Amino acid sequence: MIQTVEQFVPVRLNAEKGGASEAKQFAVSGYPTIVFVDSSGRKVDTIVGFEPAPQFTADLHRILLVHGPLPGLEKQYRAHPTADEGIVLAKDYLQAGEPERAKPILTSLSGSSPMAELAPVYLSMGDLYFSKQDAEPAIGAYRKALRAGVSGSGAEQGRFNLSLCYLEEGKMAAGTYQLRVLLRRPDLSPALRRDAQRALRIAQERARVTSQP
Repeated sequence: MIQTVEQFVPVRLNAEKGGASEAKQFAVSGYPTIVFVDSSGRKVDTIVGFEPAPQFTADLHRILLVHGPLPGLEKQYRAHPTADEGIVLAKDYLQAGEPERAKPILTSLSGSSPMAELAPVYLSMGDLYFSKQDAEPAIGAYRKALRAGVSGSGAEQGRFNLSLCYLEEGKMAAGTYQLRVLLRRPDLSPALRRDAQRALRIAQERARVTSQP
């Protein structure tokens, strides 16, 4: 949700004080009201009343897809389908919470672009699927990112998330293997090392219980 919110520039106004003229301009009649305007100041959408986080995030995604930079990027990519344009568009789809729209672009680029350039995008895709608790596509995205040699703290967290996805899917051997690979890293952060050690203990205990007659 944080990545989605960061695509907007928030301006908070009190409709009964300094923002009275804006409230009248945009026909605000109840509170809270969020008015979305484009770069020219034209109102493009409105959210009235409080929304739970999942619904609010879904509405932000919808507004980004319809009124954000994506339509222009899509048109530009269709006219000039270069690798650079494709990577930018795929990243924006992910930021808008639309991994399924990013996936065919990355697939089409796999044969023409160095995987090292696509690895961070696949890592972001895995993180998005993981946040949606959608283990199977998260596994595929994380595996592509790791095979391409993605590095850094994000890669370590991605490998940990990959292990959890395997365990969630009941693939104990694959999950424990990823945890052991992760724990062999000497520069692993203390917090992530503790989490990985705990996950490995739980997985091993679960495996023992399953194997008992």
